[in-house]
Parts: sequence; C-alpha cells; structure tokens
Amino acid sequence: MATATGAGKANPLPAARDEAGGLAIGPFVLEPESAGASYSGTRLPLTRSEFLLFQVLVEHGGTVAGERLLLARCRDAAGPRGLFDQVAALNCALARHAPELFAIQVGKGYMLVLPPEPRSEVGPRQLIGREAALATVDGMLAGHRFVSIVGPGGIGKTSVARALLPGLDQRYPDGILTLDLAAMFDPGQLLPAMAQALGVRSVVGGPDADLAGRFASLLAGRSLLVLLDSCEHMIEAAGQMAEMLLAAAPGVSVLVTSREPLRADGERVYRLEPMGLPSPRTVDVGSALSAPAVRLFVAHAFGARGLEQEDVAAVTALCRDLDGLPLALELAAAMAPGIGLVELASQAGRRLLDGGAAPMGARGRHLSLGAMLAWSYDILSDDEKTVFRRLSVFRGGFTLEAAAAIAADARLDGCSVKEIVIGLMTKSLVSAAREADGRHRLLDTTRAYAARLHEEDADRLLVLSRHADFLCGLLEEAQVAWLHMPRRPWLAQYAPWLDDVRAALDWAYSGQESGIVGARLTVLSFPLADQAGAVLEFSRHVRQGLAVLARVDNPPPLLRMSLACHARDNIDEPFGDEIVTMSQLDEGIREAELAGNPQSIVAPLMGYWCFCFSTAKFSRALETAYRLDAAARRMDDPTLVLIGKKTSAQSLHYMGRHEEAMAAAAEAMALSWRKIPLNYSSAPLEIGTAMRLLMSRLLWMRGDFGRASDLCAQACLEAQDDRPTALCHAYALAAIPIALWNRDFASCDALLATLEDHVRRYSIGLWQTWARNYREVLELVATADASAGPERFAEVAARVAASSSMQSDHMASFDPRMLTAKAEERAHEGAVGWCVPETLRAQAEALLSCGNKDALQSAAVLLARARSLAHEQGALLWELRSACSQVRLAQRLGRTGASVAELGGVLARFPEGPDVADLRLARALLRS
Repeated sequence: MATATGAGKANPLPAARDEAGGLAIGPFVLEPESAGASYSGTRLPLTRSEFLLFQVLVEHGGTVAGERLLLARCRDAAGPRGLFDQVAALNCALARHAPELFAIQVGKGYMLVLPPEPRSEVGPRQLIGREAALATVDGMLAGHRFVSIVGPGGIGKTSVARALLPGLDQRYPDGILTLDLAAMFDPGQLLPAMAQALGVRSVVGGPDADLAGRFASLLAGRSLLVLLDSCEHMIEAAGQMAEMLLAAAPGVSVLVTSREPLRADGERVYRLEPMGLPSPRTVDVGSALSAPAVRLFVAHAFGARGLEQEDVAAVTALCRDLDGLPLALELAAAMAPGIGLVELASQAGRRLLDGGAAPMGARGRHLSLGAMLAWSYDILSDDEKTVFRRLSVFRGGFTLEAAAAIAADARLDGCSVKEIVIGLMTKSLVSAAREADGRHRLLDTTRAYAARLHEEDADRLLVLSRHADFLCGLLEEAQVAWLHMPRRPWLAQYAPWLDDVRAALDWAYSGQESGIVGARLTVLSFPLADQAGAVLEFSRHVRQGLAVLARVDNPPPLLRMSLACHARDNIDEPFGDEIVTMSQLDEGIREAELAGNPQSIVAPLMGYWCFCFSTAKFSRALETAYRLDAAARRMDDPTLVLIGKKTSAQSLHYMGRHEEAMAAAAEAMALSWRKIPLNYSSAPLEIGTAMRLLMSRLLWMRGDFGRASDLCAQACLEAQDDRPTALCHAYALAAIPIALWNRDFASCDALLATLEDHVRRYSIGLWQTWARNYREVLELVATADASAGPERFAEVAARVAASSSMQSDHMASFDPRMLTAKAEERAHEGAVGWCVPETLRAQAEALLSCGNKDALQSAAVLLARARSLAHEQGALLWELRSACSQVRLAQRLGRTGASVAELGGVLARFPEGPDVADLRLARALLRS
C-alpha cells in the first residue's frame, strides 16, 4: 500500500441529492441507510464496514482523510492496524467492480485515488511515442506470418498490438481473432478456447492431429490474423498453438505479445524498448516534450493544460526514474493530481509498487506495478526466483560474472546462475546489455520490487557481503588495469560501478561486524572516486573507516595507515590537523619495509607530503619529499624515484629554491611517461601536467614570459582531460596567478569564470573558497577605484589569509597593499620562500607611503634585501619590481641617477618575448 505526505483539502467533487434521495458526489452515489454505493452507474457491492470507510474517502474526494477521523467513523477498525487491513479489503472489493479506483496511505491518513479525467487528445487507439514501433511491426507482419512483440511487463506490448489491428482490416479480409491468454492459468484451456473462437465444436479428448485437420479444413483459403496476447505464462502451449495455426492454412498469420519469445518455428521477434527519455540536462519545455516518455506522462497527467516550465525538472526526473515504462508513467500520471509532482517524483517507484493493491489476473495485473511484476515473478522457477531476488543488490548494471559472484551458492554454481540470468533476459525481467561494457541491469522499478522480496530472505546479509567482496576484487583489478589503459576508457569501464560501491559502503558501515569490510572497500574505491570527481563524497567514508578502526582492538595497521593517507593526500579537502603523526608515519614505513611492499611506504609518505603541502607547511613537505627520494634509492623503485622528484620540485619552488626546483622538475618531466599506480598515491593531477604548471610559474618569475605562457596553456589543456580537481590546480596555482601578475584582468576574469563553474559542478569545497577569494581580489585590483582605501585591501587580504595560507602567500605579489601580518610572519619564520622578495617589497611600499625620513631609510633597507634575495632565487621579475620601487624611493629622496641605471640594467637582462605589464611599467618609469 502506498504512503505519501499531504494535507487534506476541501472536496473538489460536486455534491447533491439524487432523485432517489441518495447522496450524489461527483460520479458516486451513496445510500447510507442501505450501505449501497455506485460509481458511474456501476453498483459496488460493499459490506457495511467497507461502505463506511468508502463513504469517508468519497466525501474527501481525492484528498486526505485523517486517521483519527477514519477511526471515529469506522468503529469496526481496531486501531491503525485494523484500519490498514480494512483499507486493503476495500481495495480488493473495488478491484472486482471498479478497478480504476483504489485507496492509498498518505502520511497519517488515507486517500481515494480518482482516475484522471478523460482527455480528448488521448483516444482509445492513439499511442504516443510508439510510431516507430507500429511501423516496424506492421512491416514485419507484411513480410512474415509469425511475429512476437516481446518486452517487460508494462512496456506496452498489448497496446502496440491492439493499436496496430484497425489498420490491418484490408490485409486480412476474413478478420482478426484476438485471444487473451492472461485469463487462462492451465495450458489445457488454450486449445478449447481457440476451437471455440474458430467454431470447432468438439475437441475434448480428441487427438491433436484430428484438431489440426479440423483447423485446416475450417481455415483453408481464409486470410486471417490471430493475436495471442500475454503468452508468457504458457510459452510452450502458445508456441505449439502458433505452429499448428501456421501449418493449418497458408493464409493465417499470428501476432504474439509475451515477456519472452515463444521459440517456435518461423517466429520473428520484435523487442519493444522503453520510451525515449529526456536528457538529465533538459531545462526547457520544448526539449522535454521532444522525449516520448514526457509526452505520454504530460498527456495523461495534464491533458490540454500541457507542460509548464515550473514542472519540467520534476517531470523529466520522474520519467527517467521510471525508465520510460509506459504503465508506470500512466499510473504516475493518475496519482500526480492528488499527491503532487515533487512528492511523487521523490518516491515514485515505491508508490507505484504499492498503489492499487490489485488482485492478480487478466485485468488486475496492470493496476499497479507491484501486481504487474508479481505476475511475472510468480511464473518463475524457484531457482529463478532466488537469483532474481539476489540481483537486486546491484544498483547499476552487472556482468554475468558479477551475477555469478553474488548469487551462486552451494546449490547453484556460477554456470547455473549465468544460465538463469540469460533466461531472465528472455523473460524481460533483466534488460540485456546495450553498451560495449556488457553490463545488464534490472529496471529501477523491477529492482525495487526484487529488493522488497530480498529483504525477507534469510541469506540477505550473506549476499550483501558477497557483493562487497566482489567489488573489492573488481577495484583491485581496476588498479592493475590503470597501468595499461588510457584514463577515459578506464573510467568508462569502472566508474559505472560507483553506485554499487556507494550502496555496499552504506551497508558495511551500518553494521557492527562489517565495518572492516567497509574500511577495506573505502581504501580500494577512493582512487576511482577521485578520478570520477567524487572525492568530497567519499571523504565521508574515509572518516567512517577511521572511526570504525578506532573502535577495533588491534586493527590492521596498514589498512588504518592507508585510510589515514587518503585523508592526508586529499589536497582538495584536507581533514583536521594530525591524523597521521610523524611517529605513526615511521611506524607505517617500518611495517611496509618488513612486508617488502614499496607502495605501502609511498602511501603514508605521499599522504603526509600532501597534507604538509596543502596546509602550506613547505619545510615539512620538503623534508618528506627527501624521505621519499631516499626510500626510492634504497628500494631501487623507479616509480618512487619519479614521485620523489615531483614532490621535491614542488617543495623546493615554494621554499624559494627555484634553480633546484627547475632541475628536479626537468628530471620528473623526463620520467613522466611512467604511470603512477593508484595504490601508491591519489595525486591530484598527472605528473607531467603538474611539472608544466610548476615550470610555468618558475619561468614567469625568471622573466621568460613566452615559454611560461606556452607551458601554462599546454598544462591547462591537459588538465581538462584529467580528473576534475586537476583543472582547479592548473587555474588556481598557475593560470590565474600569472594573469594577475600580468594585470591581464580580462583573461583573469574568463579563467576565473571557468573555475567557478567547474567547482560548482563538482562541489569541490577548497577550490570554491579559492575561487571566491580570487573573485574578490580581481574586483578590487581591476577597478582602480580611488575610494578603495588601504582598509578595503587589508579587509580582503585578511579574509584570504583566514581561509588559506598558500593563497595568502600570493596576495602581496598581486598588489602590495594586500600584505597581511600573517604573510610577514611566515616570511620571517622561513615557512615560505618564493614570495619573500615580494613580501619585503610590500613592506617597503607601505613605509614609502608614510613619508618620514626614518620610514624611507627602513624602506631602502627592505628593498635592498628584496632585490638581493630575488637575484639569489633567480626571480628576475621580482628583482625588476624591487628595482622599480627603488627608483620611486630615489625620486622621493631626490637622487635617482644610480637607481635608474640599475633599473635599466635589470630590464636589459630580460629575454625577448611578450611585452608584459611589468616591463611596460618599468619602461614608463624610466621615461618619467
């Protein structure tokens, strides 16, 4: 029985007294004294208790009647449970006489679901979105005498077949005979029914050969079409009947609807697919209505009103959730007016499985999805039922091997399971693979039905455990495949399993005994989630895994270390402060060395390096990089050598040791063809890309602007084809800083807009903060607003410093007025090196604005230190900026000769290249 949430409203049905004194409410007439009721002229034989319940529901006419009111009016109901049972009994009575009516539970009450008003544009024979199917089946019948329309329940097989019949009158002048097999439960009923339909009087007890002769005699020379509708529960008998009819007379054709082929001689199969679905990106009415599934739902739910813009999101989501299944769409359309689109879309599958409480049988099976699926399920063998239920653990697609891994047991071996799954495909309960990945699937509504049944199985937890173990094995396979597959095909093969991983993790972390399984699955799945852009979501599972291991006596040490390293090497969402301490790191390395397992060494080291780097603790990062390099030499592992060079280059640059950084980056570039195993480290971007970004920063600071721009552009292109966080690193750490250093505000704005859109799309928290900070900085430095005084610059710089030390280090290099006390402190303590010349220059510029003699002398000292340090670092751009500031200081002191000559000397050292903003400013200063 369905449940929903909603509030009661006034009865929308008009009420009056009829001629006999009964109460007429819309299409209903109620006679309280005799407990009589009718609907649209049809008498409804109800018991007294059923009538009392029905009366209250009708009086509320499609709105919710509260549980308290119903219990007060229906005194035979013994509490909520008794009321529930009474509603079920009412639904059974209605299904016998008015199957389009049924009651559903809505929060703390019940509601009578009324059939939708007739729509003139949806005629009884008019099908929406099935034009291609009708044309194809029509063509197949023209060329073949025996055609079967096959598909899952609710797909519209009977509707297509019956819509086709009126156009076939001229092709079959002797008529069209329809036989509905759904009303038969014994294959022995089929022959008598066909004989009666054809006018063959006596066949009981007669041999089949005699019957075939009678059919042949009767049908000789006739052109006739026989429709055998709903044959899935008597496949063999229907196949024999079709063969008999075709052999009896050459003018007879047979059209069949079934959930699986009859596998009879001469059969041609047309597999009816779900209706076309809207794209997940659909946002407007026109695009939505181009999908047949949407057109069908809108026609039945809204009629002439049509689809309105405000309903597009809910309707398209609902159609996708229901897999384009026509029966589900029509049932949902009937519920939409009373429940509301948003509520219906949120739990459509569950509502439609419950709705209707229809009995089984020829008509009842199509009154709810649950009844329709039960019709298919009940005709399965016991082994087929077992496998069907177990397949519900898969959230997405599955291969035959995956099905065998979770569904096989001591009684059913893997080969048997695969054969059963193939059989379920022929019965249209499993959708066969349509893509190259070979993954089959249960439709969402079918999976929900199977999952309900599976909840009652005693071995459910065992099957869920097998599911988790299978995924662990698959993810280990994925780590091996990563080394020899390009990234995109690798993602296409393994990323679709993430929905299953999510479900398995939710199960594992929900139980006391499965937590270790969850921790292991988290470690194995985190690199895949990172590549697929789901790192923020899976960080939650890392925390869960660490919490589980904290409660376990003697947890597997390498497992805990691996989890902690995923917390550490997640540069984009670092956790806390010290999940991995240096002592724990040493412990993890000792254990890995004893195990002779190099990747177990690099994971804790790389994890700690990433933590230090992301929190701008560059001296610690450099120390850890050296430890990586030492481990690589000790173990003679070329992969560790590459990682050591890469981390050393990045750490050296941010510590201001640019020449060493450039040399290490060149060595890493030369080795970057080597692919890093996923279980070594989940680095945020490919090493070659990372080194190009680093070198573009170094070259820009050296004054080699042309090469810097080219390398940065190449790295940004590569990052677009990498994991989602790669583009964040490329833009935030290289492309946008270079644009700001060059005061190219238009390019910076375009880059920043792309970054903002990217981080919104993937919900990448840290880089959302960077993007927001950059936007504030750009708006401030690009406007040249005279009203923006020092306080405004200090305010923005302080906000940046509070959110990110690494980003704060950049601020003074964008504008000296954005220097913060935190940046000064970090420069003084040696926590950072690359920006120290700019920090000293910004301090000097602040003193220049004071104007007194002591301040100017202090500024001169700071500028001399800044220029000397920039020269030592090989940062020619920073040296140029300090030389420009020295000229401005000399102008204040009235002695510019020496400083101007020195500025000219610095300018002359720049290689040929683009005429960037700093060069133009320096030349303008010389001319002045």
